[in-house]
Amino acid sequence: PYSVTNGIALIPIMGVITKESSFFGKLFGGASTLEIAENLNKALDDPNVVSIVLQIDSPGGSVDGIESLAQAIYKARQEKPIVAFADGMMASAAYWLGSAASEVYISGETTQVGSIGVVATHLDLSERAKKEGIQVNEIVAGKYKRMASPFKPLSEEGRAYIQGQVDSIYKTFVETIALHRNVSVDTVLSQMADGKLFIGSQTIQNGLVDGVKYLPKLLKTERKQIMNQLE
Repeated sequence: PYSVTNGIALIPIMGVITKESSFFGKLFGGASTLEIAENLNKALDDPNVVSIVLQIDSPGGSVDGIESLAQAIYKARQEKPIVAFADGMMASAAYWLGSAASEVYISGETTQVGSIGVVATHLDLSERAKKEGIQVNEIVAGKYKRMASPFKPLSEEGRAYIQGQVDSIYKTFVETIALHRNVSVDTVLSQMADGKLFIGSQTIQNGLVDGVKYLPKLLKTERKQIMNQLE
């Protein structure tokens, strides 16, 4: 779940992030927001833990569960210092989580951070069903029910409906990062949140992270800094 070195809890966030853990996630690698939250709470309650490092190597994942976990991390940093360490990649939903930490660092010049944006996919199976001789009749109630059905081409009204949902989540994403990083929404929009992946020093220049550190050194210096603050 997490390891403790010199009073520092190391919580891994690796692979695609989902709300629930699954067999395939455990088999091929993945992270569960529920399990991360459980480990975070345990580390906060652990008297042997004075600070927490989130070791992140993830391309992001599903929206469900991300906002609540980010809020928990942001609140937890008032109890114990929390550092997010991008060890390879911290993108999309993974950055949503990492930005909530007290400080954010990358491991080096090849580390990728960003991809701040939201994507939704509509799968049109109507032609495939037609070729296979399958006729799908959907009986619905409610104006917008099955607005974007996979068994018919996406209409302009359906596209607008999905776009509205994506825009709403994106707005929350941007505003949350502004809060976490203590910058304006305009700064996030102009420097961070255009969907790009930034590499190495670009991540520092654009304000996504605070600098470069190596994990073994981070675990040592973080402990020393905290103990100095406690004295």
